[in-house]
Amino acid sequence: MKTIFYGIVCALIFFACSKPEDPYEALDVLIDEESTSVYSLHNSAYTGTAVEWNGSAKIYYHITNGLIERVEGFYETGSKERWIDYQDGVMHGTYTLWYPDGSVYLEQTYVNGELHGAATMYTPLGEVEREVKYEQGKLVE
Repeated sequence: MKTIFYGIVCALIFFACSKPEDPYEALDVLIDEESTSVYSLHNSAYTGTAVEWNGSAKIYYHITNGLIERVEGFYETGSKERWIDYQDGVMHGTYTLWYPDGSVYLEQTYVNGELHGAATMYTPLGEVEREVKYEQGKLVE
């Protein structure tokens, strides 16, 4: 009986201490002087995972000290919908969107918040539909 009681107490403590996901809409968003979005909740820099439903996918915003680190989305089936890397709160790295069947829809790269390199859009069959090139945010091809 003591074992069951202690097990229940430990489970309650675990669940009471774990941080739930917050709805994205509950966060306050401020734009700083460098055009970086800074997220807060109850007047404090937010750290955690905020979640929103965009009608077709559940989007997770992974935020530390008010700055987004990564955005990832998943369709109801569990397949990826998006993956966006950030550095210091601005897009930096891979930005990928997928069709519901798991095939890639869009691939592009950001450097310090600006498109840089190839941006490629694919058909549902995986064929290149359109490709353009950017350098430091400016379209070059």
